[in-house]
Amino acid sequence: MKITREKLLQDAFVLFMQHNYEKVSYTMLTRAIGLSKAGMSYYYRTKQELFMAVVDRYVFNVHDADAKFTPAATFAEFLDNFLENVRHTMEWYVTILKKSESPEQTGRTAFSNFFSFMPQILHYYPGADVRIQVFWQRFLTSWRHAVAAAIESCELKPDTDIEQTADMFNNVYLGMSFMKSFSTGLNVDELKRSFEYIYERIKA
Repeated sequence: MKITREKLLQDAFVLFMQHNYEKVSYTMLTRAIGLSKAGMSYYYRTKQELFMAVVDRYVFNVHDADAKFTPAATFAEFLDNFLENVRHTMEWYVTILKKSESPEQTGRTAFSNFFSFMPQILHYYPGADVRIQVFWQRFLTSWRHAVAAAIESCELKPDTDIEQTADMFNNVYLGMSFMKSFSTGLNVDELKRSFEYIYERIKA
């Protein structure tokens, strides 16, 4: 079977979720992926370089603001687009995350494996703290622009606080993602109901 870069990164991602960066050896990676050490080094020279490529592919690129926010004519449509993009991401993720489940890992789910993977980024991805701050600032900026445009178009009440509203939508999304990561993963329909509840109270 031919090893593609995508398969290599996906297999490494699963292994990093099942264990952690320190416990995953280069030998474990080559066995799981099906490459020799020489074959692996053709793609990535070190474990850290591979780890960073995994994080770029399955965290930063997938959750980038450009992948979540689609321009829309109204704020209601903006919310629908965001939810659809999140739904698409979740469906794609589930097929990969399920591969990290193991009978030996009692009490752990695919989603909790992903949650335990996230702190590794700060430890083993140089400059991750700065990149994450920029990452979430772009999220908040997208929310702010959408809220401001909706106020200007009279879709939302004129006294709507742009900063508070942007924070509210963003925090609901992040909070529900966090809470559900211990069990079933984010339920997009539940997130939609929360968004609709907020929207109904700020629309003009």
